[in-house]
Amino acid sequence: MVDLDRLARRQSRVVSRAQALASGMTAARVRWRLRRGDWQQLHPGVYLTHSGSVDWHARAWAGLLRCGTGSVLLLRSASYVWRLEWTPPAELCVGVPHERHPEPMPGIRVVRRRHLDPVRVDGLPVTRLAATVIDIADRADCSVDDAVALAARACQERSVDAVALLSELEGRSRHRMRRELRLAFWEVGEGAESLPETWFEGRVRRPHGLPPFARQAMRQDRARGPT
Repeated sequence: MVDLDRLARRQSRVVSRAQALASGMTAARVRWRLRRGDWQQLHPGVYLTHSGSVDWHARAWAGLLRCGTGSVLLLRSASYVWRLEWTPPAELCVGVPHERHPEPMPGIRVVRRRHLDPVRVDGLPVTRLAATVIDIADRADCSVDDAVALAARACQERSVDAVALLSELEGRSRHRMRRELRLAFWEVGEGAESLPETWFEGRVRRPHGLPPFARQAMRQDRARGPT
């Protein structure tokens, strides 16, 4: 039997009707809690198990539960969970298996995909970090600068590198920034120590005529001195 209180704590105090019934609650008991105001209905069959405010993580869990088994956060929603974004997105983006057709829901954008390979971050199912970066870069409202800066943050703050990002990019049959991102990721492979360095080189140093900086290997050679 489902331990509903423990499950609710893992899901930002949000549960589905099916989960409540699986814990041994009756339908009448669920209705009673809603009538008393102990619980709030966030979507049909999805409830917040307290009467307080609804934060972003509770909204995210409510959207995932409403969309059903196999749902995962995508795009800016995933980026926020990965802490690559500082402001929670107003619209929740949820990916579902391609054969599923959830009903439209206010404030939720549903994306159907043939391949979903989620991981869990803070308990929430999200797209892998490399996939999240490449997904966002493929959107029309993402500039090259924004895409490279996002990739740089991912490499700087999380366990992903340019090789993983390039592998994710090459696995896509189509991508609007394929050429630009290939160049950025390959420059890392050719000697730039990081994507932040690549971004600085292409967007700051060269456009403003600043002198080039020495690569790490060159600095190490100087430190050793002549042999």
